[in-house]
Amino acid sequence: MDIRQLRYFLTVSQEHSFSAAAKKLFVTQPTLSTSIKKLEDDLNHPLFFKEKNTLTLTPAGKMLNERGGKLLLEFDKLTEDIQHYGENQKTYIRLGMTTVFARKFMPLISQFLITHQNCDITLRQGGSPELQRALANNEIDLGIISFPKFEKNIDLEPINNLSYHICVVVPYKHPLSQETVIYTDQLKDQRFASFSKKYTLGKHLEYLAKSANFTPNIVYSGDNISVLLNSLEDMNAISLMAIEYKSFVKCSSNLHWIPLIDPNSQIQIGLAHTKHFFMTDSIRELINILHSNKL
Repeated sequence: MDIRQLRYFLTVSQEHSFSAAAKKLFVTQPTLSTSIKKLEDDLNHPLFFKEKNTLTLTPAGKMLNERGGKLLLEFDKLTEDIQHYGENQKTYIRLGMTTVFARKFMPLISQFLITHQNCDITLRQGGSPELQRALANNEIDLGIISFPKFEKNIDLEPINNLSYHICVVVPYKHPLSQETVIYTDQLKDQRFASFSKKYTLGKHLEYLAKSANFTPNIVYSGDNISVLLNSLEDMNAISLMAIEYKSFVKCSSNLHWIPLIDPNSQIQIGLAHTKHFFMTDSIRELINILHSNKL
């Protein structure tokens, strides 16, 4: 017995007539009769009694009608589900972003969600080293983070022409506040309010200091940008910041943002994911959009 034979049988059972069932099934009556006869032979039981001009079910026919009807409904539902598989399924993307570029990419992500309503993006902000660990630990799927790469088990590719520039934030009464640019050598013997090592800027201060042969005097370390900036006057300290922060972080107007002159004062931004990460079509499209910086 196959599905076609079962469908033919159920239609005959419903119509109580070979001719009426044949019309409904768009087959000839001989074709239908032959199919039912073969089904009866396969099951080794008659399925219909012919009484005058109508057909009634035999005991075997009643069993097949009851249980076969459920089978056909389930088969048709399975067929429909497979044909439409994936159309309404949600794709969940866990995206990590460094604070400095969260604002830049939010319009892109918002527009992506409007045009991809089957996607759900969960955002996590943090520093690049912290987000790289989250990627390696499978806590997020993608990361918009800064170089360098600290974790071996992730892939990090530059996003075209996207980077941030380091400047030195100085209170207006500080001796360095009169400078138009600051060189790395001028950072010696200064007091720093610094990001922790969860952030690239926290690690980068130590890297710059090592290259200039001094140990930074870090009087305060934290992860809150506003707290760091608003502590500078009271502590008579300076801080390394991305110049991009200046446009959206509320802080004292008595702070001067002075460009740092150093071969390593520009930090490249990239898109990261774990090695051998399985990408759905939606995730691949999101990656392409983020790489191109446009919709």
